Amino acid sequence: MSPFIIFGPVFDKDYLFPFSSFFVREEVCVVFGLRYGPYVYFSSLAKIRNTHPDPERSFQILNKDVKELEQSYREGRIIGYIHTHSPISPKPSTIDRKGLPEGMIGGVWCEGKLTLYTNKGIRPFRLLP
Repeated sequence: MSPFIIFGPVFDKDYLFPFSSFFVREEVCVVFGLRYGPYVYFSSLAKIRNTHPDPERSFQILNKDVKELEQSYREGRIIGYIHTHSPISPKPSTIDRKGLPEGMIGGVWCEGKLTLYTNKGIRPFRLLP
């Protein structure tokens, strides 16, 4: 699988890392931006609540929460979701992959590292400066 080529202000160390240090399992990070083939522009991030009964193992979001968020953000469209995992399982689970809609990008944030995936599996990525 070819790598995603990622760019945008979200991956600036002054943006992502302070934002990500406050990730909690009760939240999911919604990624706004644009995608054209392997090129992915991450314009902004927003947090939304994780309504899954067992947020340690999975995530779930409500359509009404997503629609409210979409109406309030005008920096691209929703292109993916990032959630956290414990250090025991730092990679996306089968449930994560199967639950991700076609065309969306998923991300697992674990101990300061990001793993991106689609519903077909893990995708390597490289950052453009």
